[in-house]
Amino acid sequence: MKRLMLCGFMCSLVLAWAALAMGEGIPWQGKPGDAADKPAGEAAKPAVDLEKELPPLLYGRAIRPILLARDAALKQEDLYNKEMEKPDDKRDTKRAVGFKEHAAKGYLAASIKAKQAVAIVPEKPQKDAVVAQYEKPMRNKAVETNLWLADQAAKEHDLRTAVGYYLRVLPTAPENATAKEQIEKIKKDVEQAIADRKAGKNTGGGGGGSDSKMDFTGKDQRDPVPGTERPDREQPDWKKKGGLR
Repeated sequence: MKRLMLCGFMCSLVLAWAALAMGEGIPWQGKPGDAADKPAGEAAKPAVDLEKELPPLLYGRAIRPILLARDAALKQEDLYNKEMEKPDDKRDTKRAVGFKEHAAKGYLAASIKAKQAVAIVPEKPQKDAVVAQYEKPMRNKAVETNLWLADQAAKEHDLRTAVGYYLRVLPTAPENATAKEQIEKIKKDVEQAIADRKAGKNTGGGGGGSDSKMDFTGKDQRDPVPGTERPDREQPDWKKKGGLR
């Protein structure tokens, strides 16, 4: 009887050890939390192919206008690069800035058309795809290009034009810290320059026009693209001032 009880006890120990080994994880067994244990929904989802998912007519109506605006912007970027590749004595930096300006407009147009497309496509995954593939990237490119243009203008002390570019950023990215901080900085610099001028100090700073009438709100903003819609004053010749950086 005692032998039977001892055998039963030993069998219980063996089973308990086996269960413990399984709980600790056997070398050839995957550990909890491995990819095999993850639900299938957690795997990376492939990008939605809008051209395949949308009917041809709807794709043409919703997506084609985005692509046209984006391609127009990319063409302007290409023209800018070609202009900047020219030798110094043949390079027209004012024209190059104009290409960048039109690229920014193209990116913004593509972003706006993408927003319109979101309202047209029927399914939520398709709407999310339009935002991820077109609306957000194009908006970011417009912001990035306008910030670059503003920075170039500020380096050449053309503060009025710099503010104009920074103001273009805020409608699409109202919380953009760079644009807001730079507008505030230029505003303070201009106010200080005016105060110094009234006090009889010559600071030597340039503001690209009448600093006291500079618009920091965008309400009276005009197009700052060199040589297009600013006939009221001479455009800065950035080529003579050292060119783009």
